[in-house]
Amino acid sequence: MAGSLILKQRQDRIVTLTLNNPDRRNALSMDLVDELISAVDELKADNEIRAVILTGSGKVFSSGGDITSMMPQSGEGISDDALIKHIKDYYLKNLSVMDIPVPTIAAINGHAIGAGCTIALACDMRIASKNAKLGLGFVKIGLHPGMGTTYFLPRLIGTARAYELLLTGELITGEEAAQIGLVNRAVEPDQVMESALELAGKISRGPDLPIRKMKLSIGKSLTRNLEETLDLESQIQFECSKTDDLIEGITAFIERRDPFFK
Repeated sequence: MAGSLILKQRQDRIVTLTLNNPDRRNALSMDLVDELISAVDELKADNEIRAVILTGSGKVFSSGGDITSMMPQSGEGISDDALIKHIKDYYLKNLSVMDIPVPTIAAINGHAIGAGCTIALACDMRIASKNAKLGLGFVKIGLHPGMGTTYFLPRLIGTARAYELLLTGELITGEEAAQIGLVNRAVEPDQVMESALELAGKISRGPDLPIRKMKLSIGKSLTRNLEETLDLESQIQFECSKTDDLIEGITAFIERRDPFFK
């Protein structure tokens, strides 16, 4: 079971992971991300789950990285290379959410700042409170973005908008984030989890194999050409053709009813 800094709650085939350090505004400390990795490892071994929601406790999603975790005190015997490796290891631990084999939804219930915003970008989908503030203000403290920010952001909103957000470090609201495609949608603050659970519920009622494989194929499409994508899709469709769920889906379509996938 995950520890106190990561709460794990299951509802049917949907799991919610909650960043649970409200006294520190859910800062991504090394202790917290170590527990996150443990929770992710549990989910990777669970063949029954269909969707995972990531959210924050209290009124904040996450205030960002814990600088003391990212930048250990240098001293004699600690090389520059070792410090750089430490920083990258911290990134990779946070990005373990990408290893979850089913679709992930960030339920951004409050402010998501710096690395706290980036971990939401690492999820497959995002639903934000209209009033939440999202920001990647690394530049305002004299820091270059990290944790894959310059990878995720241009792919979501284009290079021009990514430049603007990163070079100015300005905060935007959840509503503004929805307008530029940074989040899927923005909802009233008290509807964030409800909306995330509704989306997760729609996903969880679908067939398991195609959904898990779409997580793989969509992710790989960002680095593959069309020919490679066609090769992957043809292989996966072949695998799906051997399942009872395909028969059920076709039968339900012919009978004009909702399918019941097993």
